[in-house]
Amino acid sequence: MQLSIIKFRGGLGNQMFAYAFYMAQYRRSIFVFKDLRDAYIMPNGYELNRIFGLQHEWHSRMENKLCSLLIKQVDWCHIVEGEQSKIATVKEKRTLYDGFWQNEKYFLSVKNEVLKRFTFNTQKLSESTESFLSNILTKETIAVHIRRGDYLEPNNKYLFDVCGLDYYQRAMMKMKEMIPNAEYIFFSDDPDWVRTNIDEKGSIVDWNTGKDAWQDMFLMSKCKHNIIANSSFSWWGAYLNANPNKKVICPTMWLSNKSSDEYVPNAWIKL
Repeated sequence: MQLSIIKFRGGLGNQMFAYAFYMAQYRRSIFVFKDLRDAYIMPNGYELNRIFGLQHEWHSRMENKLCSLLIKQVDWCHIVEGEQSKIATVKEKRTLYDGFWQNEKYFLSVKNEVLKRFTFNTQKLSESTESFLSNILTKETIAVHIRRGDYLEPNNKYLFDVCGLDYYQRAMMKMKEMIPNAEYIFFSDDPDWVRTNIDEKGSIVDWNTGKDAWQDMFLMSKCKHNIIANSSFSWWGAYLNANPNKKVICPTMWLSNKSSDEYVPNAWIKL
């Protein structure tokens, strides 16, 4: 009997990558379980059930407890992210997958199902978000995601560099060449920095905080085009954008030591 466990880490964007990878592995293994322990200790906890209604919460918690017991009592073939060739050929009966899986290549086989699962429940939108949505849908809008926050912390162990003002200026200039009459919508965990540093006119979405932060991703996905940070959160905001003619600009480097080529679709524009 082939048995697999996939460890979930990080916040919403990373949990979505893990779930997409889980869906792809489900096609290959008879029994695949989600180890959610690291996700539950995040500030907003495990978010996918609450936002997308993927599973009853009690089911996830029971599955989590089962994984905890299995990991302690069973010998595992431990596969970490980056061992793609090993993933494709793994024959071990008990496999523990540990990583972030931030690339569509890990779930291309089930892409359509992934997109269907990650459908936002618009009935959960706040009045402010629902009211602002009409502004996005009726114009040629460009979502600009500016991630700062924890990327500025000195113990940033994942080597994420903050995308600087120069990147956003060049990205908006590039967008102007392609879409001259677009309107910018800014999303950031540091809206004051946006007000102080960004000269381009546009709206700032600053009301979705805490457990409502997912509504920023929803609104980003409803814009016509996207300028993203090196962030899984804005990656999904752009990826879930259903505009067939969308333009997506991303930074050339995703980590301080890794190119974005390892993370983003080929069609996205790197600056």
